[in-house]
Amino acid sequence: MRYKSFGRNDDQVTRDGDPAFLGFVSRLDPGIIDPNYASGAENMRFDRGVAITRKGTQLMTTGSTAPFYAAAMVTNSVGTNFILQAGGSSTSGWDSTDILQLPATLPFTLGTGAVTNTYPVGETVVEGDNPFIVQAKNSIFIFRGFNKDPLEIAGTVSGIDLSSNSVTVNTVIPNSTMGVYIGSRLAVIQDRYNIAFSNAGDLTTWQPANVFPINQGDNDPIVAISPYAEDMLLIFKTRSVFILTNISTLYSPSSGSSPVSVTQEVTRQHGLAARDSIAQVGDQVFYLSTSGISAITNSVGAGGSSIRILKVVDDPLSAPIDDLVDKINYTTAATKAVGVYYDNKYILALPMTDRAGHTEGNNSLLQYNMLNHAWESRDHYPVNPDMLVTAMFGDQMRLMMGNKTGTLLLCEQGDTDYNPSGSGTIAGKLTTRAYQHNTFGDVKKYRSGVFNWATINDASSTVSYVPTAYDPDSSLSSRTASTTTANESVHTPFSLGRLRGQRIQIEFNTSGRVEIKNVWVHGSSAGRHEFQTS
Repeated sequence: MRYKSFGRNDDQVTRDGDPAFLGFVSRLDPGIIDPNYASGAENMRFDRGVAITRKGTQLMTTGSTAPFYAAAMVTNSVGTNFILQAGGSSTSGWDSTDILQLPATLPFTLGTGAVTNTYPVGETVVEGDNPFIVQAKNSIFIFRGFNKDPLEIAGTVSGIDLSSNSVTVNTVIPNSTMGVYIGSRLAVIQDRYNIAFSNAGDLTTWQPANVFPINQGDNDPIVAISPYAEDMLLIFKTRSVFILTNISTLYSPSSGSSPVSVTQEVTRQHGLAARDSIAQVGDQVFYLSTSGISAITNSVGAGGSSIRILKVVDDPLSAPIDDLVDKINYTTAATKAVGVYYDNKYILALPMTDRAGHTEGNNSLLQYNMLNHAWESRDHYPVNPDMLVTAMFGDQMRLMMGNKTGTLLLCEQGDTDYNPSGSGTIAGKLTTRAYQHNTFGDVKKYRSGVFNWATINDASSTVSYVPTAYDPDSSLSSRTASTTTANESVHTPFSLGRLRGQRIQIEFNTSGRVEIKNVWVHGSSAGRHEFQTS
């Protein structure tokens, strides 16, 4: 029987919880996080208010005999997409670039259908080169730093035929750490302070008039460049960001005119921490900066002018997860971290010091959901994500993850992870905010709780949960909820025994893929003081 009123000596039972989940905020005290946000999430996705264990990975390639250090999608003369992985070490004796045609029957065995392009004698791509792949004017270039000539798989006016074009050394294009294709020109970082452009439509001609110093000699070297909009180039330095406008006005023999491009400062608040962390969608650019994970956007000029004004978002995008940013190994990240935009998310692979292997490469993925405007998950995989690349697979753009050992995986595929040395079961973790029933400082007596969840494709999937009360601190032993049916919705009530505290938090650990829809806890004031529901 439900009471409609409470006397002075009655303990009023109220409910607190989350009817949905939209993201996580790990930096704040769990007691002040807004409703519908968790305090932690690992290997989870937030879709339409439901927390879901992420999908798995599927092996794409086998038979690799040497390491890879860069990957990219390239396209041949008839529009067929390929994944190109560049590697090769003089110590291993493997000096090749392997190319996987998409789509392929997986796993795809290299050597039984892959196109292999051997480097010229004496040429290698090693880890210290921090190689960068770009396709421009029907050719593929592999940049290997300032001390090596770029490698080229040259095409013709009709395109690239990867099965017949060989790899050569290009001695015309400046040695560089990277290049991008913009306005029918190849742009490269010529040295620590200069950007150089080829002639339009002619990658063999480089004019002195098209070399631009960017605050030369300011002890702030260039780290990366990235095309922006249709006619601009973002220039990322170690402590600042600039933009070069009017790329279309650069010098060309036909016009003979001098460039009218303008270099403008975007910010001196920070610089770029990792070259390959840059990802762009629309007018927004995401990257790992020296002050966290940052974003650049634009706004309309003063007085309604159509002139775009680039600006750095005031707070780092990573402010809600600043505690995780503190765990980034920035030394390793400088050459290993990589970011992409995929499925309405900015995804950043990077090394974090609280997991093994952070001095060798990436061991975690952070995901920011643009639809929810919130951080979604920190992911871990049995195979470390050294490279991320988006490419057309079938009729969809898909995310692929490469490891320098030669493994290439298709992400968000199936219900288990590819694991060469163990179980592929995906372990998710969701930690709720701390529920205080809208009263701060009062000790409550917690009585019961309930959560609604569902299995996905596998009847053996389970959810373990641990309720913990704080001030005073106490927790119950882990319990496991299960069912015997796949794709079944489950209502799981649980007792909280004699837990007492000012607030309570629930940690869920999933084995296999499940959905966690909502959670509620019930309690009353331990001091017989009434408190209201939130």
